[in-house]
Amino acid sequence: MSPKTKKQLEEIRGQSREKILNAALELFAEQGYHNTSINQIRIKAEVSKGLIYNYFESKEQLLNDLVMESMAEGDVYMNEMMQLATAQEKIRYIIDLSFEFIVKRADYSRLLTSLALQIEHFPDFPGLKQIIIGKYTGLMPILESLFVEIGIPNPKEEALLFAAMIDGVGIEYCVLKDALPADTIKKYLIEKYTNR
Repeated sequence: MSPKTKKQLEEIRGQSREKILNAALELFAEQGYHNTSINQIRIKAEVSKGLIYNYFESKEQLLNDLVMESMAEGDVYMNEMMQLATAQEKIRYIIDLSFEFIVKRADYSRLLTSLALQIEHFPDFPGLKQIIIGKYTGLMPILESLFVEIGIPNPKEEALLFAAMIDGVGIEYCVLKDALPADTIKKYLIEKYTNR
């Protein structure tokens, strides 16, 4: 058997790191960050504890990397949305992406929701609250301008309501899962905001 190339080793390393992150995400989402141990993550990921510590200094770094990857992904999506031509297309993009995240990436949604609801219980992440607040306050003027463009009265208040509705659907889906008619709600929001 020939030795692995540098590229092959990098791929294996990336796959191992991803496997650990996915296991941590699933466990953090299911049982909470504080109730999850490195050993549980090790078992779920089917790796050694040493391998986990080869990639991550601590459970805190695992959580931090999950959150930072999610935030970076959000920035990519925001840039894609801003490339669209009309306000209706941008709003549709936000709705589609939000529901995809809520339904198809329920673990991430559950994790980020639980973090947001327990933000004061994460003293090891003093910047987390500022990151969440920064993302939220950065989104509000964008939503407001989209609602101005499509002629909605009280666009500032509508932006706040829109964000609260999406967050509310996310929380309800965490609890109700498939019992929540997510497709019906999504369809209603698309009609409400893009048929103008």
